[in-house]
Amino acid sequence: MGSRPICPHGAPDVVDKSVGFTMLTFGAFYRAHLKRAFSLATLEEQVSWLDDAALQFHLALGVIQIQLGQFILSTQPDLAKMVCILPRDCAPLEHLRRKKNQPPAPRAQPRRHLVDQPPQTGG
Repeated sequence: MGSRPICPHGAPDVVDKSVGFTMLTFGAFYRAHLKRAFSLATLEEQVSWLDDAALQFHLALGVIQIQLGQFILSTQPDLAKMVCILPRDCAPLEHLRRKKNQPPAPRAQPRRHLVDQPPQTGG
């Protein structure tokens, strides 16, 4: 996700974290969210996590499209200013944050069968 194609259209390349994201900072946020899948216990949980993340990514792109469209098609282009490409509090990112803050299920410890160890006897 590069910001080069949209910066000439007015997208900021630096945004305060409390306000929102640039394309680059959104990419970093999203990659960190995807990496959390590695900590999940089962393949099914990982697939579910990634599937939901992909859906939220597409929804976030829709928000970006609206933000950019409103800026480009502004009736007052001299006064129009795009503060961020994606607001911090938009619904897709809030969903990802809520999900990230849920504790993951603990990983199941694999059973170890020690074939070479003789059975222990009481004594």
